[in-house]
Amino acid sequence: LYVMDSIIKNVGGLYTRLMMHNLASIFSGAFNEVDNSMRVQLIKLLDTWQTQNVFSQETIDDIRNRLKVILQDPTPRPTAAVQPAYGGVGGGAAAGGYMGNQGVPAQGGAGDA
Repeated sequence: LYVMDSIIKNVGGLYTRLMMHNLASIFSGAFNEVDNSMRVQLIKLLDTWQTQNVFSQETIDDIRNRLKVILQDPTPRPTAAVQPAYGGVGGGAAAGGYMGNQGVPAQGGAGDA
């Protein structure tokens, strides 16, 4: 969603129109899968789209209605984000930095020492 947000805000035009078609499904699907702290961040993102008129009010309302349904589900949510399997901290791809070959599992093979 953050990549979509960046493309829409920096390029706009055709990309905004293309992404708008499935936006409510994509946004609500992501919202349904994340923990509560990330949900807060996604709602802030949605709020910026509304205040900056990035999408129509109809699209924003559709997303908010879907989120209301999700929030009414009594199923407990995860309480913390899943840590990356490679155990990387700070400066990795998740932090917005370039990882190079860090965190990429080595290819097993005859030439590996």
